[in-house]
Amino acid sequence: MIDSVIVHRGREFPSYISDFVDQFYLFNQGNRLWIVTDARFPELDELCRRHPDCRSVSAAELEPTRHHRFFSRWNLMNSTFRGGFWRFAVERFFVLGDLMAAKDLGPVLHFEYDNMVYFDVAKLEAVLGDTSKGISLPADSTVRCIPSVVYIDGAAALADFCRTYNLRYLLRRMNDMNAFSRYARDRKDRCSFLPVVPAWYKEGRDELRSRSGLATKDLGLLDRDFESFGGVFDAAAFGQYLGGVDPRNDAALGPGFVNETAMYSAAEMPVRWERDDANRLVPIAEYGGRFFPIHNLHIHSKALHAFRSDRSVGGT
Repeated sequence: MIDSVIVHRGREFPSYISDFVDQFYLFNQGNRLWIVTDARFPELDELCRRHPDCRSVSAAELEPTRHHRFFSRWNLMNSTFRGGFWRFAVERFFVLGDLMAAKDLGPVLHFEYDNMVYFDVAKLEAVLGDTSKGISLPADSTVRCIPSVVYIDGAAALADFCRTYNLRYLLRRMNDMNAFSRYARDRKDRCSFLPVVPAWYKEGRDELRSRSGLATKDLGLLDRDFESFGGVFDAAAFGQYLGGVDPRNDAALGPGFVNETAMYSAAEMPVRWERDDANRLVPIAEYGGRFFPIHNLHIHSKALHAFRSDRSVGGT
């Protein structure tokens, strides 16, 4: 069975991890979730008691792979901004490689933990395996991928990314988003994209264009395998439009924010909330009079509690 993983670097526990885990298990009872952290947190102990399929692992207990050791020795990334945010954003994939090697894991889904998950990963495992070239994740433009949800079909696939990062991107201090985008171009046989818009979004268009002026004639860039997945994955655009951006970046950019780099606009796809057969609230978007589910929301504002599927809405 596919495993799911989140990786947190740093010595403070973000409270919204609890919202991520609780939400994950509303849809994934019986599925294993690994949480890798630098420190032991009482909050994690409580989460694992509440959800017995949750596994907490200290990164210090994992033997670094040779790719991780190389990265640690030679990376020149900014280690001061928010306690090392940009370094950790890249290094988490090396830590993930350590975990996969130590625990002999097969396919995994890596989530950024400012996500709300609205699907059963086991039900999409076959589709992910059939459509992926090794690594699959959302891209929102020709120059950026957002690793909010990353499918990795095994340790060898992730090792190839880590090796490529060290050889080609490390000394350029490339962040995780740009690195995955470049990797998808450099290693077209190893990396593919998850759909972020419905297949009919491109109808009537001769290009895809962002607010910042990025454009492409590759109209199928953003909807690959939409029919197979029966919905879309949120890179960041839907979550930012519904919840705003991280207030630490700009507190004035609240709900209604349209990501300037994304070559599509969440403002064109209004979202409504419906209850599924298990009485869980799930987001359904509309475009061109047709509806489609959103499998996750990347809540950049970190206010995950406002998007839980077990919340009350209008007294219900």
